[in-house]
Amino acid sequence: MTKDGFVQNIYDLFKKSKDQEIKDQAAISIGILYKAQEIDDTEMKTKIIGHLKSIVKETNKDELILDNAKTALKSLARNKANNEEIKKGGFAIPD
Repeated sequence: MTKDGFVQNIYDLFKKSKDQEIKDQAAISIGILYKAQEIDDTEMKTKIIGHLKSIVKETNKDELILDNAKTALKSLARNKANNEEIKKGGFAIPD
């Protein structure tokens, strides 16, 4: 899913940004855009899912960001390959 480079542009923003809120929103956006579809770029899959998992693990995150990260992970988990990446390290998406 490249959609005229749209996803790649968001991923580039994610990689380059030093602003945590921008990184969070970019990762959430990609997670939702790939709903039930495998993120076929291995680096992107690892980094985006890893970042979403880190958001969920933080205790001081804004509730909206936390909820959106959970939604993105649940959307991605509908795909077997994404779900395997999410479950690495014994991670489980909290309710």
